[in-house]
Amino acid sequence: MSTHHKIRLAILMLALAFATGCEPSSGSYGSGPELAPYQRKFVERIQGVITAIHGTPQPAIDMLDSGCDTTGRQIWHLSRLVQGRMVGISPEDWFPQAEALEYCKDRNCELLRMDGTRLEFPDASFDVVLSANVLEHVGDPEAYLREMMRVLRKGGIAIIEFYPVWSGPRGHHIHEDMMAAWGDEDYRNDGSVIPDWGHLRYTRDEMRAQLTGKLRPEVLDQVIAFIYPEDASFSGINRVPWSMIRAAVERTFTSFRITTRTTRGVDSSLRPQDGKEDYDIGGAWILGGKDFDVNGLPASIF
Repeated sequence: MSTHHKIRLAILMLALAFATGCEPSSGSYGSGPELAPYQRKFVERIQGVITAIHGTPQPAIDMLDSGCDTTGRQIWHLSRLVQGRMVGISPEDWFPQAEALEYCKDRNCELLRMDGTRLEFPDASFDVVLSANVLEHVGDPEAYLREMMRVLRKGGIAIIEFYPVWSGPRGHHIHEDMMAAWGDEDYRNDGSVIPDWGHLRYTRDEMRAQLTGKLRPEVLDQVIAFIYPEDASFSGINRVPWSMIRAAVERTFTSFRITTRTTRGVDSSLRPQDGKEDYDIGGAWILGGKDFDVNGLPASIF
């Protein structure tokens, strides 16, 4: 398997494991396919928002999951929250997988291969658009948000959750699941191997020097290739700082509410001091409305 394909596989595993920044473990959410706790939490939060807006936990509305869980497990549970159309999209070549199609065959959901920055739906097609752990991987976050807004109906809402943002202390995206896929079961994403904000402070060669002796050579090569890709077309993670993502949200939605999260246990002495970016934000939970005031929703859902 080529380095490029190994990296893409690692991105997929990362996207499945860190939608809320929580480590995966076994769990279930009612009947149906098993969900990890972080997935269950996301589904429950979506249900809370939908119920708060529509007054019922299962309204007759249409919902799009832009960049959905490619296994089909999460969208199976999301489809139970609405009585209308449920669509999940992903741009990956292998999507939709047989497993996902099997989960969704008896549900009110469709799985389509599609780029979230160029949605193939007419304007005003959905009441809710979801995005879990996708925005930090999109090469053009503003185009992605504009498309979400375009396909929303009047009074609709976009629900976005992602972690980590590139300008944050662990924005390099090298997490335990990714390292395990590359053959390092002992790695812990606590700043002891890759220094906090190291991906912003070090050049490619400086990072290699920092990690030499801490990682096996073949794993080190994978890490360096992921953080500093030589292929300019590779967009597994974007290099967009939090301040630019926030500005894109502000320009896109008629109303919005952002709840940011920080990364625990970081070494603040390593924080870059140039003042150009917001380095303290780890990720965010964002609600964006289309001719709908999201700030009128109950405080508990934020």
